[in-house]
Amino acid sequence: MQLERLSFASIAKYDIIFLGQVIAISDGDIKSRASFRVTEVYKGKSYPQIELEYDGATDCSMNFVPGETWIIYGKWSEYGIPRADMCGHSRVKMK
Repeated sequence: MQLERLSFASIAKYDIIFLGQVIAISDGDIKSRASFRVTEVYKGKSYPQIELEYDGATDCSMNFVPGETWIIYGKWSEYGIPRADMCGHSRVKMK
């Protein structure tokens, strides 16, 4: 998968950028969580499996489905847990 063409300034805003498959989700409101199996890390460091905090209730909410592959652009919300939203650059990988 080729990364979206972003400026260095845009990439610098993110702490972690990775490609991963959704394993499970726990829907909530603004603090929903999804577990990912990380297949490739483009920026930052990650374990082979990581939890992601995401927005599940506003205009920037994300709709994860187990089995989908996503490119995630995240910022650390707490130790070891990044946060991402659709108003950023994160997107589902098209087949």
